[in-house]
Amino acid sequence: MHFSPQNDLKNKNMARLSPKEFWALSKAKRKVLVAKDILKQIETKKYDLRNMGWLNLPDNITEEKAAEIDLYKNFSKVGTCTVCELGACILSIGHLGNNLNLLEATAIGGFDKPGTKAKKLIVKVFTPKEVWFLEACFEDGSSQVGKQVGYERTVKDIYIAEAFHDSFLNGKERAITIAKNIIRNKGKFIPSQDIKKA
Repeated sequence: MHFSPQNDLKNKNMARLSPKEFWALSKAKRKVLVAKDILKQIETKKYDLRNMGWLNLPDNITEEKAAEIDLYKNFSKVGTCTVCELGACILSIGHLGNNLNLLEATAIGGFDKPGTKAKKLIVKVFTPKEVWFLEACFEDGSSQVGKQVGYERTVKDIYIAEAFHDSFLNGKERAITIAKNIIRNKGKFIPSQDIKKA
């Protein structure tokens, strides 16, 4: 079965989209596909989720080699990467939507620098507020990434992110819960739904 924008996104065995088809989808459907891809990569142990990890290259891949690995065409060559939530999002966006090599996806590739490909691509899928919440809920509520993508957090945002973070034992649990939240909410991340009461 080939995926089309009309598909309900429930078929896990759908044919892979071309980058053109991926980018033609609504933002909500792109978010759901990225969340599903993250779950798949966690399950296959391609993503090792850790706090403060962004995206670290596997030990066997040099920066030069990483610059040659197109994430859409050669994702199988990547190996296991240590990532935080945004690192997982960027890798999955590259895997699904092209336009990014492995080096460009890493911290070395410069997410902190203005105008990088990784930063431009993540806000083509997620809003600046969502980028902040993804990172802050995964880390501990103190993420500064919002400023880098144009979102000013509020005190309430920080409270929600910290409560979400503290509801889960580790990065893997948080990432799985975030992905399932996005899928369940058809592309919206609503962290308050998964906060466990103390």
